Amino acid sequence: FQVAVWFDRETPGFEAGNLLHVAWAEELGADDFWYVNIDISDASVLTKVLIANVTTTGAISERCCITRTRSGNLIASISTQANLITKKSDDVGATWSDIAELYEAGNEEDWSLLFPANTADGDDACSVFWDRSADELSVKIYDDSADTWTETSIATSMVDDTRHINMDGSIRQSDGHLLVAAHSNDDTTGDDLLTWDITVDSIASPTVTAKTNVFTNEAESAQCCVFINQQNDDVYVGWLSGDTNWQATVSVVFKKSTDGMGIWGTEQAYSETIDDYRHLHAGRTVGDDGGFFQICFFDNDDLDLFVNLVNDVAIAAVVVGEINERTISSSID
Repeated sequence: FQVAVWFDRETPGFEAGNLLHVAWAEELGADDFWYVNIDISDASVLTKVLIANVTTTGAISERCCITRTRSGNLIASISTQANLITKKSDDVGATWSDIAELYEAGNEEDWSLLFPANTADGDDACSVFWDRSADELSVKIYDDSADTWTETSIATSMVDDTRHINMDGSIRQSDGHLLVAAHSNDDTTGDDLLTWDITVDSIASPTVTAKTNVFTNEAESAQCCVFINQQNDDVYVGWLSGDTNWQATVSVVFKKSTDGMGIWGTEQAYSETIDDYRHLHAGRTVGDDGGFFQICFFDNDDLDLFVNLVNDVAIAAVVVGEINERTISSSID
């Protein structure tokens, strides 16, 4: 079972959206690629829609991803040992049509994350793509008009992991930039948690700017999540930091940057205990409505999902009326 989720509010222009878009590969029963959306305003769930028939061979070897473009189209892609399928929907998931393939070879088990592009065409999309056979991280931008993916390298010598996706990203809505974090390795003293600022506004020549490492040469660590406070562009990056034994004694920690990943603050604890935690996600975005930087993480031996209400970071909603009132009072004085 592989699942990918996109929230409307991750896409610029959909800051008031309420849909969670979910794509998954199902192994029990029919081996198929499915879509459903969930409306968080009323908890209503769309009847599941078949994206494509696929042949699955095991959850470890399958990959899938989904995004919503600035025009509102959905792009979903899946890679299995037997199938490479990328589809587009222009009717919020009701129907799906074939587009150019994102994934390159099912037996390579590459990793991909999909995002909206920031080109002149709101139908375009982009992917952060981890080519496992080449140990290379790249950005692929989808040109909807030409139905093509164009690839630009982000970094080489990126040692991959078969089971764990060691990268994440989020769109900064103030300028449409894609902010990315990725481990150069995992479970080794040579691991760096690298970051980049990518301008996904050109099909052929997006700008890739390396930013400051979240950490350098940290052993026993892996995976990460990227979250942006869209009110002030603060960036949070969380990761799994091993004590002495990755996959056995692990803490969930994070750092914050207030200058676009140029300088990182001190490491902060998120989990309150050390355990065999795997997989984490922080939701990627909070806008003017406010919310929390809240990391969800998985306890592997207890088969539990956790958040930590003690160490969540609260982000207050923007209250325009109060701001205007204070400004008027100051002017009168």
